[in-house]
Amino acid sequence: MHRKRSKGLIRGFYRSKNGAADFYEEIPTVIIAITAITLFFLAATVAYANYQANYVRIDYQVKCNKFLRDIRAWENLTYNNMEGLFDCRKVATYTLDNITRAFQPDFDFEINITDTSPYYWKYNRTVKTGNIPTTASLQYGVYVISSGIAIFVTEEEIHEGKLTVTIWR
Repeated sequence: MHRKRSKGLIRGFYRSKNGAADFYEEIPTVIIAITAITLFFLAATVAYANYQANYVRIDYQVKCNKFLRDIRAWENLTYNNMEGLFDCRKVATYTLDNITRAFQPDFDFEINITDTSPYYWKYNRTVKTGNIPTTASLQYGVYVISSGIAIFVTEEEIHEGKLTVTIWR
């Protein structure tokens, strides 16, 4: 038994050997295919750029959080190495050089200790690597995180305060 081949499939590709429009009938299909491929690659590129931007943002949030925790537990600021309890004498004397040597950050920063207690004498201190630039000129943005602290003055006098860390690049 010999099977006869169907010529319908072959005729679908080559509509007519007599006409001049064979190739031109396929142009709309080719245009649609090229447009679809271009849109796919464009969407993939945008999705990848968004992923990278979110990754960098999350990475800097983690760095800011870690920097805050490290400063809260830093022995050159704490009283008896108790995290979050700062010594008033150490608050008044810590410097940018001390922080840079201790932590070696790869970003610019501002550390602000604010005494929020009702006492007359305040222990406020700000140390920064430079002025915070405008957001438009930054590569990765500005990240700010705050935490409550206590400032030890004497056994009878402990001030409440706030530690604010700002980083940028």
